[in-house]
Amino acid sequence: MLNKPRGYVSTLKDPEGRRLVTDLVENVPERLFPVGRLDYNTEGLLLLTNDGDLAQHLSHPRNHVDKTYLVKVRGDLSRSLIQRLETGIELEDGMTAAAKVSNVRGAGPHCWFELTIHEGRNRQVRRMCEKLGLSVLRLKRIQLGFLTLGELKSGSFRHLSSAETRKLKQIILIFLFIRYFFLRYAIIFRLTELELILVSEVFVLLDSYIGAVLPL
Repeated sequence: MLNKPRGYVSTLKDPEGRRLVTDLVENVPERLFPVGRLDYNTEGLLLLTNDGDLAQHLSHPRNHVDKTYLVKVRGDLSRSLIQRLETGIELEDGMTAAAKVSNVRGAGPHCWFELTIHEGRNRQVRRMCEKLGLSVLRLKRIQLGFLTLGELKSGSFRHLSSAETRKLKQIILIFLFIRYFFLRYAIIFRLTELELILVSEVFVLLDSYIGAVLPL
């Protein structure tokens, strides 16, 4: 787990010659690659691994892994804007899934809040805020699934414990079983589009619950 600073790209190479997140873990003997991406000016929790299957399952949007961001914007986050974030924002690539807004607090002309999403679109949080007329001044991922940054300093990393790695793999395995039975159910009972959406939302809630209750 790396606490990515701003000014690094989450790729293995960059044609512009910018600094890579792998530069921060160059003392690790294994060849690591990022699980998903944080853009150049976004900081916070980023997993790096040499396990390709684990990376694919964690980063794929259909697996509904919650990601929580600490967001600082210029302007005020009104109740109506919170409602729009939580019900979905129409972006160029389609409507976003329901998000969760928490810990809203003002600081002069700025506002801080936490935003939890489970999709992984390019610059999604920034684009959601921009659509509402909010200029993002700082963006930091503070949680991925059950993993949190804690006291990990910017630019530093730590190895996941064996218990944390085991829990990640258990969650992924459970999700795969749930998804298999969900698809079987949908085919057998020929669910309508609305019914599929409702069952999918239940799946998202169950996803979050499993991640929270499984012991380390």
